[in-house]
Formats: sequence, C-alpha cells, structure tokens
Amino acid sequence: VEGGPGEGWLSGHFRASGLGMWRSISAVCPAMGSSMPAGVSIVHRYLVITAAHCVTYAASRRKLPTDDLLLKMGRFNLSNEVEEHAEDHRVIESIVHAGFVPTTFENDIAILRVELPIIFNHFIQPVCLWKRDDGFVLPSVYERLGTVVGWGLTDQNRTGSVLNEARMPVVDSLTCLASDRTFFGRLLYSKAFCAGFKNGTGVCNGDSGGGMFFQFQNRWFLKGLVSFSNTIDASGVCNLKQYIGFTDASQYIDWLYENTPNSGIDDPILGHPNIRP
Repeated sequence: VEGGPGEGWLSGHFRASGLGMWRSISAVCPAMGSSMPAGVSIVHRYLVITAAHCVTYAASRRKLPTDDLLLKMGRFNLSNEVEEHAEDHRVIESIVHAGFVPTTFENDIAILRVELPIIFNHFIQPVCLWKRDDGFVLPSVYERLGTVVGWGLTDQNRTGSVLNEARMPVVDSLTCLASDRTFFGRLLYSKAFCAGFKNGTGVCNGDSGGGMFFQFQNRWFLKGLVSFSNTIDASGVCNLKQYIGFTDASQYIDWLYENTPNSGIDDPILGHPNIRP
C-alpha cells in the first residue's frame, strides 16, 4: 500500500481505533521462495478469501502446492517473527474459482482452508461477508471511501515491513474505462470494479488478494479483492497514477457457500467481526 499526503495515507502506522481490526483481517500468504506477500481476509475459523492469482502459478490456473502456502495472522511488522498474539496457519486446501482466467483476471477469487481453527482475539478477527442480514441492505459504495491494507511495495520499490492502510473511492466503470481504455477495456468486466485517486494513493505489488473494506452500522464488510493494476513499464511495478482493479467479492457469495459445504461459513460468527474470546 502506498499513498500521497492528504488522501488517507497512514505512513507506517494506524489510527488507534483501527489497529486491532486491520492486523486481524489481513494476513500474508507468500509462495515458497518468494519475498512478495499477498493478502487474505478471514471469514471463518477455518476459511480465508484471497485472489486466485495469489495461489496459482503465473499466467496459469495450476494451483500452488498447499505446502508452499503459509498464513500469518495478526501480524503488523513482518520483520518481527515473535509478535505477540500472532498465529501461523498451514493451508490444507485451496479452492480456485473454476472460471478463473489468468490472462484477464476474470473470477480472480479463491478460498483457503486451514488445518487448525483460527483463534480469534483482539488482533485476529473475521470480516463480514457482503450480504443482506436481518433486513439490513448494504448501500451503494460508488464514490465512498473504502479501506485497503497491505505490505505492498513502497515508493522505494521495497516490500513494506509494516502493515499500511490507505483509503480510496470506488469509481464507476465508465470513468475507469475512459482513464485507459486499452488496459481496462481488456480486464474490466461485470464482476470487477475500479477504485483509487490516481495521485499516488493506492495498492501495489504485494497487496494482491487483500480486501477492500467498508464500515456500515459499526460492522466491517468485505467488498472487493485487490486483483489487477497497470504498470509503469516493463519492470512490472504498479502505476499508482492509475486506478486499481478489484474482484467484486460481493458477487461471489453464492459461490462461497456452494464451495464450502458443511463448513459453518454462515454461522453467527460472521454477523459481527468485533467478537471477543
């Protein structure tokens, strides 16, 4: 996550009220031998959601071996291996959307199942799925500021050692297409959306798979997953002067239920992320 002044960028630290929440929602999921992290969102004691391209080989639908995946929960400083309240979890199953297209990032979503239950505390919490609940209908997010967090590349093109946060607005599809029709015309589809300021505030390499979150009625909801962005040049480094593409996770709720039978994914724990042990 990178940002410019005055646009919600928190340079290496958090608002005090958000520290515990964001440390828990985001974790890191690096492939063996890779220094580039990715983000996940906890939705259940055994399940997290991420982008499909984070758990598959480059430009391929072939899944990475689960032994190569390690989830680090409750982390803030990646250089500190002994953080209090942190948990490491082995992945025993990865479920990649059958319609995932690696060349266009269509259906860029995956579920990871961990071996042992995640122990929730003040630093590790689940996030609410984007669904109707007890008559409460979630409002439109267009032009609203969503929150993203991650350990992505900084302005020195180095992976961030501490978890950072940025806030950015969701923009309509026509505005996104008009900004770069060649790029977004190929990738933007009905189950994806754009967000960003185009001023240096945004997500970058290493933030993939992380969530965009919105708070309504004192609950945090998962709206999108960091999926694709344009690059500055052939180096592959993200262009923070362009909008960012997100998988619209809110359109995959039925898929999540269908692919997690008997998991209890719809149990009451998802009703509010601020549970306490």
